Amino acid sequence: MIRPEAPERPGLPAPSYSESAHEPARSEPYERYTLDRYHTSIRRLAANKRWYAGITIATVVFAGLVFSQVHYPRTAVGHALQWLTIVWLLPVPLIALSVAVYYLWFRADRFTIEWPSRLPTPTHRPTVNFQVTSTGVNVETVLHTVGSIVHWTRQHPEICYDPVVWLVVEEWGIGSNQPRFDALQADGVRVVVTPVAYRTPKGTTRKGRSLHLAVEERRKLGIPLDRLWVYHHDDETAIGEDTVLGIDEFLRRHAAEKALGMGIILYPQHGEDLRPSQVQEFNRTKDDLRTIFTVTSHHNMFSGFHGSHYLVRADVEDETGWDVGPDMSSEDLIFENLVRRQHGPIAHLLKGFAYEQAAFNLRDQLKQRRRWFQGWWRAVFQQPFSAPRRFVMTYSMMVWMAAVLSVSTMILSWIFDFSAPYFFAGALAGFVWSSMIIGYHTGYTLHLEYLPPRRVPLPRVVVNGIVGALLDGVAPWYGVLTRCPKAFQVISKDSPSARPAPRLPQGAATAPAPPSAA
Repeated sequence: MIRPEAPERPGLPAPSYSESAHEPARSEPYERYTLDRYHTSIRRLAANKRWYAGITIATVVFAGLVFSQVHYPRTAVGHALQWLTIVWLLPVPLIALSVAVYYLWFRADRFTIEWPSRLPTPTHRPTVNFQVTSTGVNVETVLHTVGSIVHWTRQHPEICYDPVVWLVVEEWGIGSNQPRFDALQADGVRVVVTPVAYRTPKGTTRKGRSLHLAVEERRKLGIPLDRLWVYHHDDETAIGEDTVLGIDEFLRRHAAEKALGMGIILYPQHGEDLRPSQVQEFNRTKDDLRTIFTVTSHHNMFSGFHGSHYLVRADVEDETGWDVGPDMSSEDLIFENLVRRQHGPIAHLLKGFAYEQAAFNLRDQLKQRRRWFQGWWRAVFQQPFSAPRRFVMTYSMMVWMAAVLSVSTMILSWIFDFSAPYFFAGALAGFVWSSMIIGYHTGYTLHLEYLPPRRVPLPRVVVNGIVGALLDGVAPWYGVLTRCPKAFQVISKDSPSARPAPRLPQGAATAPAPPSAA
């Protein structure tokens, strides 16, 4: 098959669309990430609204009637513990927002990707920098991600932008994988190495340090930043045909603006057994609808912004920067807040999924959530969030912390015979529980097209979901009671069968301390 030639791109290396070492002849999982499957998933979720509404109404009425029969606890201990049922009601405002977004804002036509020929072409042809920011340890996963970019961008030469690929990788993480990264570079991928000795003015560490280096590297190229867009990947952020065409539609609409786009992330990679950590990610996918709605609204009071699968114009990223200070692991949340403060509400829906993967085991899931929880608190108290947003975001974290208390209260209510008093409280408790369960099914619905045809038995899926949810409920308390190491916490994303045992050099896990802290 004759492949289309990539046009020349001044100032940036043009990727070669030849057959390469990182794109083997065998079928890759990302070849299943098609536009048809994307549209099928979106339409299926929209069609489920009536079914979900019927289940929610029935559960609310049933729970209200059951709880209305028990006005007072039958034991003294139950009476003393009845106040604990407030944790069943604590998440009501947050869940009500998510439910309202799904029923009132989410529509299939809002997420449908239009074919490029039906949309205007930008006055100036933009360039999209697909930037994979990595430690370099999960090499197989990174090669898979880069392969998905090369595969799908060359399948659609009609797109309105020129794609280039950057791999921003830590010097300490390259190690024995240097030849494989060199092969990527020979195939047109620009490999940007973050030196161990590199320091930012504010002493930023972790991922923010590499992101800031990439901003400086783009600045050195001297190209017009208002014509360059950056699409951010983590190690495992593979893209599909829908992603490439979703970016195309976004640029046809917003190329002349300072803009930022954010979309839905799925977690189908290595999902053959629907392990607990993956079933739990179904709930995160469902919450993406609420997150996209709030991030793209005029005023965003909530937390939630992906560190991947977002597109931002390079001049916006250049003016905002990533120099957020040392030990900040929520650089994505900080970035969104700074963009809003400096540029106003410039975020829009980015159509198309990104395709990532869940942690391989419960231990990695727990470590990952602890990093999020601790990074979130550190950001909220040390970064310039407005007082109202700081309050609402703190409430969101309190809801997360109350999840395990909610389960504990349910068990205690069975033992000591107490419940949420009266119909109103009981109905709200039923609303919370039914909405949470439907949330998992919502995520499952979006994943269904990408799961293997061999079905995992339903009882096993339910048990795995309960285990994953309980671990997520424990995670914030694990974050309170333990300290997250300052070094990189590398969550393994390579398949265990292809994963070497990484050995990080001593003292290379973070950048050297800035002079003020030395």
